[in-house]
Amino acid sequence: MLHFAAVIHVIVITPGAYNLFLKTTMEDMDVIELSSGGDSYGTVIEEMETADCSFSITTMGPPQPKPSPSFISWMRNGTLMRRVVNTGAPQMLEFKQQFIQQLHSDYNLDEMPPLMHPRGPINVDIWCYRKLPLTWFVANDRECGLCNQQMLCSLPPDKSTPDADNLAKFAWDAINGVVHGDDRQIARIRNTKTFHTTPPFTGKTTVKFKRVVHSFGERCYNN
Repeated sequence: MLHFAAVIHVIVITPGAYNLFLKTTMEDMDVIELSSGGDSYGTVIEEMETADCSFSITTMGPPQPKPSPSFISWMRNGTLMRRVVNTGAPQMLEFKQQFIQQLHSDYNLDEMPPLMHPRGPINVDIWCYRKLPLTWFVANDRECGLCNQQMLCSLPPDKSTPDADNLAKFAWDAINGVVHGDDRQIARIRNTKTFHTTPPFTGKTTVKFKRVVHSFGERCYNN
């Protein structure tokens, strides 16, 4: 017959010691203390959500899909070697440079940090505005204006190829190393594919991102 013994340790914390423990823990975790009086809880939650600036960066030009990877194969000492080639690397580099330049200009960043959000979770919204087809314009001429003026500044859904995921993936990968250091930091991502219904109607990509502020603080995201 097996015998089990349980040892229970009871720790008694005086009110003064508890307050000191709570204060030390709160400071170490860098959290916002919530008060139980009145409507302060809702106010603090709102402050937590707006504690960090949200960014919205627009780069002009038709959104591009991320191309499928290509392979280069060759023989070496009787062994077939293969290497993956990112055929969209030049376009992604150009997009990243435009993104950094626009971020620096729009938000007056004297010195760009190595990473906007090096470790914490972020939310990302990617809006892909496709170039309007010529058939949308009078006499198929962009200079003549839209056939239907009610379409101006609207957000018509786009169901044509390429897929919204492929368009967003191009921008998502391009900002890696600027906005975040690793894809796992993205807590939420939303993709929208529509048409560019404002002049010059040539297409653009808008990336909105914001750090997710949580009462647990940043230390829990170190790993």
